[in-house]
Amino acid sequence: MAGIGKTTLAKLLCKEIEKKNLYGVVAWVCVSDDFDERKILKGVLEYLDQNAGGIDNIDVLLKRLEEKLEKKTFLLVLDDVWNEDSSTWATFVNRVLKIMKTSGNSIFVTTRNERVASSLAKFLPLHEHHVQKLPEDDCWLIIKEKVFGSATSSISDQHLEAIGRDIAKNCGGLPLIASVLGGTMRVVRGVDEWLSIKESNVWNSEDGNQVLRILKLSFDHLPSHLKKCFSYCSIFPKDFDIKKDDLVQLWMAQGFLYPSGEETMEDIGNKYFNDLLSNSLFQDVERDKYGKIQTCKMHDVVHDLAVFVSKNETLILKNGSIGENSCIRHLRVLSSAQVDPTVLRGVAPKLHSLFSKVGLCSMSQHLKSIRSLSLKGADVDQLPASLGKLKHLRYLDVSKTNIEALPKSFTKPYSLQTLKLIGCYHLQKLPDELRNLISLKHFYFDNPNLMPREIGHLTSLQTLSLFAVGKEKGYWIDELGPLSQLGGALRICNLQFVRSQSEASRANLKQKTKLHELSFEWNENEGGYNHHEEVLEGLQPHQNLRSLAIDGYKGENFPSWLDLGLLPSLQVLIINGMEKVKCMGSKFYLNRSNTASSSRGGIPLFPALKELCMHNMNSLEVWAEIEDMVVFPRLEILQMRSCPSLKTWTMGGFSSQHKLSDLHISFCQKLMAIPNIDGLLSLKRLSIYSCENLICLPSGLGTCISLQSLFIWYCSSLISIVEDIGRWHSLTDLAVSHCEKLVSFPEECLGHLTHLKMLNMGPFYSELEEFPGLTSIHHLHASLETLELYGWDKLKSLPHQLQHLTTLKKLELRAFHGLEALPEGLGNLSSLATLSIEYCNKLKSIPENIGELRSLTVLIIRNCKELRSFPVECLGGLTN
Repeated sequence: MAGIGKTTLAKLLCKEIEKKNLYGVVAWVCVSDDFDERKILKGVLEYLDQNAGGIDNIDVLLKRLEEKLEKKTFLLVLDDVWNEDSSTWATFVNRVLKIMKTSGNSIFVTTRNERVASSLAKFLPLHEHHVQKLPEDDCWLIIKEKVFGSATSSISDQHLEAIGRDIAKNCGGLPLIASVLGGTMRVVRGVDEWLSIKESNVWNSEDGNQVLRILKLSFDHLPSHLKKCFSYCSIFPKDFDIKKDDLVQLWMAQGFLYPSGEETMEDIGNKYFNDLLSNSLFQDVERDKYGKIQTCKMHDVVHDLAVFVSKNETLILKNGSIGENSCIRHLRVLSSAQVDPTVLRGVAPKLHSLFSKVGLCSMSQHLKSIRSLSLKGADVDQLPASLGKLKHLRYLDVSKTNIEALPKSFTKPYSLQTLKLIGCYHLQKLPDELRNLISLKHFYFDNPNLMPREIGHLTSLQTLSLFAVGKEKGYWIDELGPLSQLGGALRICNLQFVRSQSEASRANLKQKTKLHELSFEWNENEGGYNHHEEVLEGLQPHQNLRSLAIDGYKGENFPSWLDLGLLPSLQVLIINGMEKVKCMGSKFYLNRSNTASSSRGGIPLFPALKELCMHNMNSLEVWAEIEDMVVFPRLEILQMRSCPSLKTWTMGGFSSQHKLSDLHISFCQKLMAIPNIDGLLSLKRLSIYSCENLICLPSGLGTCISLQSLFIWYCSSLISIVEDIGRWHSLTDLAVSHCEKLVSFPEECLGHLTHLKMLNMGPFYSELEEFPGLTSIHHLHASLETLELYGWDKLKSLPHQLQHLTTLKKLELRAFHGLEALPEGLGNLSSLATLSIEYCNKLKSIPENIGELRSLTVLIIRNCKELRSFPVECLGGLTN
């Protein structure tokens, strides 16, 4: 039954599965009514690798998937499946099983059709779960939460509550209906309006489309402006990730949005979006790290509603057949469609929107009414010369195409509001006349070579993804000055061509109140001027800034505007390639005029900062504490990478008052100590990589009882591990690897880590004759799934406790050069799916009970030079 919560339940289960790391890979594909094997496999691959688009050959898809899934357990979720054909399932299941090389894989299907389950049961062991309808009281709680903001709210008007409960009863136990109607009832919160919903004839509908008709009841209560915006969403395929900003720009192009007072069209569009979201017509929103909504989806039944109310004005073309086309205003042509150019020419003159994965053929000159045109990802290398004649065109997206040039007439559509040129790697230059697009509000491109001349003429711009400073006038940074409406994120590169602080200040960034993310980049390979400190001082942003990245800066100090709370909203700071700084202390942070004012108590440095990344600071030797100053009070993520000269680090001293959850330190070869983290209960992830002079782990690490993962690699001076690691009951991943001076590991503590799933250890001090720390490993028999051990010359045996690890799925043994035989208990590892034995130079034989590993799917034995015998007769038992 539609709307009962199958997909919602599946998503909740997947989140829990991913949280507990039950599968190595979880891939989700919405199938809907079109069970296209190629489309499903392609969807899985793109889910695993966003850069893997464009592959259509099934054999290539299968090979790439096999590579991606090698040695990994796999859960494939097929949502909203309708296919009942047994032969189609047979082919699909057979192919999927071939790419799953390990055991313990699963396929999870949601469907409204029991015959789908019956067909699938012929080929795979099946467990069915029938989602039950909600009780009436639960439907009422959903409605109350939508209407009043809380399911526990009390209602003073008992008559209104009685009507609401009757409506909840009519929802038939379907949470989708309760949620959508609740959104409507929130807007029309009166007795008469609720009575009209309760007494509607749709509750008595028996035509098989009752759910759709009840949702239509909610649509009917929308104001006219929201009806237009909602019905337009039928242009997106089912389960499509709808980008919020993109949707608002499309509404704007269609003329659905009108500015009001100080509110822009974008402000109005965002309000309309939130209204539809409140009505539960949008769902599954994804937000960025600042809480801003990035994408959403539509429930498949809600999508059916959008198609229904669009009154045949919208068509998603799948097979090249359009049929009656006189009403079509919005058309999406899928890449798999076989398109008849004559058919498209017939519908073109009345089209307001065209989204096509194939070329325009000869239809472009007929697009007289087109407002939105997207060829994103289409296989085209040139655009028609008639593009400039599309006088109504307001939205153009040719991202990820192979176009080499824009037609000369391109700059004539003066109504163009949105232009997208992301990933156009064959496009080398934009016409100078781009400055004539005076209505342009949103301009996206990512290639500095495409920087248009005199962009300062485009004073309506609100979005500019990139500004590349040039040597010639028209490309100077002062072109940013007149663009007072710029907002969102802006990357400014080639700052080496800015000549002075005064020139930089003419970009007028300080007055751009809507800019929330800035990236400043210098590239010394291109020549230019060496005025880094003066230029950065002149680039002072507005205090609303949330994210700042500085790359290639060769100054020795921070600018004055980056301290003393002048950026109170800054949450992310990324510094890369600041090569001249030797000491980060009070002089660095509180430079120039601010040094004198540093005595102002109560003003913390970086008061809102949550993420700090410092990379490639080759000369940094000291990161010092600042006396009498509060620094980074809200920091959650700290990354230090490639600071090879760093010796002294006293900044920090994190305690229970801090919120640090992620600490990553790598390639700080001279660092000897890390500040105290005693009582840092927020810490969840700590990784230390290639810190060759680090003698000990940070003091107080044992008190960090929320720790979930600890990775220590290539710390060749590390001697010991803290004794109280047994308190880390939340730890799931532990790696202590390639620490050649480590002589001790707390023996009994490892057995207390009862949630540990992955353990990677060794090699340690080469004179040790036993592997330290593993005597209690048998206590992990219910949790440990992956064990990777690296040996050394004097180790001649493995701990016998390994045989008790019955949940172990993966065992890797490497470089045990003194090991002559594997333990006989190896055959007890009944869950083992992968066994890898490599570089064990003295290993002479493999135990016969290897044939008892019935779950084994991958067996690797490599570079074991003394191996003389192998129980070949036992291989017959390894049927997987």
